[in-house]
Amino acid sequence: MSSNNPYDAVPEIDFAPESTEQILSDMVDTYEQSIFEQTGRMEKLPTASREKIILNTMAYLISELYQDFGNRAKMNLPKYSAGSFLDVLASFWGLTRRTATPAIGEVEFTLSAVREEDIFIPKGTRISPGDKLFFQTDEDLIIRSPNTSGRVGITCQQAGEVGNGFSEGRINIIVDPVAYVSKVKNIEKTQGGADVEDDLSLRTRIFYAPKGYSVAGPAEAYQFWVREFSQAIEGVGVSTPEPGKVDICLTLQDGEIPEEPYLERLKEFLENKRPLTDDLTLRAPDVVEFDLEITYYINKSDANRELEIKASVEAAVQSYLSWQESTIGRDLNPDKLVALVIAAGAKRLEVTAPQHQVVAADEIFKHRSAKVNYGGLEDD
Repeated sequence: MSSNNPYDAVPEIDFAPESTEQILSDMVDTYEQSIFEQTGRMEKLPTASREKIILNTMAYLISELYQDFGNRAKMNLPKYSAGSFLDVLASFWGLTRRTATPAIGEVEFTLSAVREEDIFIPKGTRISPGDKLFFQTDEDLIIRSPNTSGRVGITCQQAGEVGNGFSEGRINIIVDPVAYVSKVKNIEKTQGGADVEDDLSLRTRIFYAPKGYSVAGPAEAYQFWVREFSQAIEGVGVSTPEPGKVDICLTLQDGEIPEEPYLERLKEFLENKRPLTDDLTLRAPDVVEFDLEITYYINKSDANRELEIKASVEAAVQSYLSWQESTIGRDLNPDKLVALVIAAGAKRLEVTAPQHQVVAADEIFKHRSAKVNYGGLEDD
């Protein structure tokens, strides 16, 4: 099963393994042994004795100190580090936390009629989907006569995820009028906008950073450079179907499938990073569709929480879909669905679909339909 977090394969480590109970036991043993050595008497401390209460308090405080020291020590390791500690670790590899980046897309301008002269649309021309959000053209566009339309890339003026998800045709308002241009529309869904880079994304870049120094084109180096393009990229799969051929498939945040304009910009970014002998192919992963249908039941003893549990089950199903569809190469796993629904308060559930299914490394599951049936209350 694939994961977007490369540290999942790194062993866990604990700098403060001893529990409060173990510390207390060691302290009591040491105390009793000291009494024996000084007096020759072997005494067991009563549970409610003054000495035992003092030692218990000390054991708790020592345990807290151990945990604090342990947590601080872990901050020196990328697997556990966070916040400003992680920023310092990233700086050792010449990396910085990425600021918010804007969404991108592509639009088509259309003229009101055929013109004898070429029509010039300047770089920075603003268009909008409404709601006081603006995109601007990335470069000058010349619509050559006798053509009546032309396409150009656009970038949202506001950084972050706010510019994502405008489906084809939604961006259709010309803010800066251009003579003889009658309409505009985006031809692909806008995507690629990302908020300030989170810890997981920065950790992942640190993990692949050493491979980025290679000029031999290993898979891990491409993992690094693809992620350097934007923190909006979440899943990356790299394969070499034959010598000199490199196939890269990727997903954006939450498993979103990248559109062609985004892939084209990424390929331009990688052009001076790849070895000259590598022939790159960038693409979205192959989508494998599945259906979801379950019937769940609630204990009669939970009848007073029936509405609450129903809502929790619906949320659990959405969480499962988000988890299942977020990672390239993740096998279809109904066991995860069962665990989430039971944790949401259901007594049991019957899974009609999906069934467990293995997926290839360059494939990703997306649901075609989701049907959640409530079977009613059952005896505990």
